[in-house]
Amino acid sequence: MVENMLILEAALHNSGKSSSSDITEESLQAAYMQILRLAREGFQRQKSALQCARWVESSQRDMSERAIVLSSQSARSSEAGGQSASSQSGLAATCGAGLRQPSGSIASSSSLDSLDNLIPRQPTETIHPTETGPPVEATVAAIQQQDQPSQTNASRSRPAQCPNYAQMNLEDLKEMAEMYGLRTNTSKRLLVHQLTQIWERMHKDHSNSSGEGTSRVQNKVESLHSRLRAFIRSSTGIFEDVLCYKVLDFERVYQAVNASVQCDRWMLRKFFDSEGIVYTSAYGKSKRKGGTFDRQRWHGGGAGEG
Repeated sequence: MVENMLILEAALHNSGKSSSSDITEESLQAAYMQILRLAREGFQRQKSALQCARWVESSQRDMSERAIVLSSQSARSSEAGGQSASSQSGLAATCGAGLRQPSGSIASSSSLDSLDNLIPRQPTETIHPTETGPPVEATVAAIQQQDQPSQTNASRSRPAQCPNYAQMNLEDLKEMAEMYGLRTNTSKRLLVHQLTQIWERMHKDHSNSSGEGTSRVQNKVESLHSRLRAFIRSSTGIFEDVLCYKVLDFERVYQAVNASVQCDRWMLRKFFDSEGIVYTSAYGKSKRKGGTFDRQRWHGGGAGEG
């Protein structure tokens, strides 16, 4: 076989021997690897020359067609890389089969490829100077379509809506409150208020507010809460009850607060809920034989809805 003779001549040349009987298996392996290395180097040089020729040709094209030519060349380069990988894997298999031959003799085997497999083949495809690919108008339209934001991205950019915590059951609200480190042994109304406040703070940038009007309302609420905090701290009795987690009598506290800070009852209740202050208030009357009595309702301390 031609490949065996080529390997034998390379081994004799490297070892300086004149007879094939003096050649060892190590010499044959070294000669085979040398031939394989030279073949790979020749393939790489031809590949580089081909890529350079394509680059020179593409630089002479019209500016409007340059992007299309470069994209087609990248596809051809990937195909050439696939052919190179397949040819190298074939050479590695041939090398392994040749190294398993007994020393001192070179037998012809069907597992060895011919010498043509060692020499890189020229690419069969030809480059046509007039090849331009798809029309320029179609390429421009495709690029413009890619630049346009998709419907999915547009939907993601829309501001999210606050969950309807009031419609959720108490157990789900407690689980969400526990994730944020809030107390769970409170009323449902307080949990709804606290979770809503947390959601609004987390989605401040995406909130669908009404602009300056909403900002003015928020400023008024913050100002009222600030004055209520200052009044409670200045009132020794009320402040001590709050620190000791005592249940406040809402009507008594409201009369004291309203004398200094004018606000409606629902505003004070909302302030107590936001601060986690427990209070009671009369919400109805029931008749008894001896007359009527006021029923007290707890806010902020129970597990049921407040």
